[in-house]
Amino acid sequence: MRNIRFIPFGMDKDDIRKILQKKIKLIANLGATISKGFDGDNIHKFRVEVKRLRSFLRLLSTNKKKEIKLPKTFKHLYDVAGIIREIQLEEQKIRELKLHLPSYSMHLVSQMQYQKSIWLQDYKARVVNSLYKRIDAHKFNKIGPEVLLQFMRDHFDTIVQLNKIAATDNDIHSIRKQAKDVLYNIKFTELEWKDGYKHIKHLPLNELDKLSDSLGDYNDTRIRLEHFESYHPNHLLKEEKNTLVSLRKEERKLLQSRKKQIVRSVKKFTKDVLRADTLKKTVPENGDSVICKP
Repeated sequence: MRNIRFIPFGMDKDDIRKILQKKIKLIANLGATISKGFDGDNIHKFRVEVKRLRSFLRLLSTNKKKEIKLPKTFKHLYDVAGIIREIQLEEQKIRELKLHLPSYSMHLVSQMQYQKSIWLQDYKARVVNSLYKRIDAHKFNKIGPEVLLQFMRDHFDTIVQLNKIAATDNDIHSIRKQAKDVLYNIKFTELEWKDGYKHIKHLPLNELDKLSDSLGDYNDTRIRLEHFESYHPNHLLKEEKNTLVSLRKEERKLLQSRKKQIVRSVKKFTKDVLRADTLKKTVPENGDSVICKP
């Protein structure tokens, strides 16, 4: 990635648009490769780049009442790609554990074929073009580091509030999304917006990365358990039935263990961040602000 020419303390609206166009082009290229073979790495990269785009759009929407949303047709494809990836990971896990689950494995194959058919039917160039049109419907003015700090502050505040209540699966998923938003935008500013990065480089990126990975592992286990628990065919060999019962018990135990660890880790992380007072650093008086007009 090249370093973009920035005006002092701010990111120019034209550069913002170029960044968005570059992100969408990368997403379009990855989407086109998925149809050629549904390679797991390409699907993963596609979904990560979409998440990075959405995180950047949320940054641009800071202090605004209305967030810039992806078109429903594109969001549908993103969700389909996610289901395909979940099935791939589940099949991989079964192979790694050398489990004999003939009926359940056939169920996964059937689900995979169905989701692939949906992707091949619904993926069109015009769906990706709808992203360009959605972005072009907005006018962006210069973004300054004080808004970047506000974005980080808002997300950390949300993590703190979520951690104060009894953590549900939805709460943990929301904490992960908040953490990812922060991570993606920190890494973005480090590469593309040096003036912005110097105001947030003190944030505990490595600790947040580890926390995000733990939250991701929990989410993967939760999804796998949901799939196991939802599978109850009328006719199933005793051996496979016993194996599935055992797997459900193990996954529930693992999920509870990871949940307790996550609650402790999030509490420690937010405590360290708040104690360090990392988000109350001031921006120079000649710093520029951001206005994103719908």
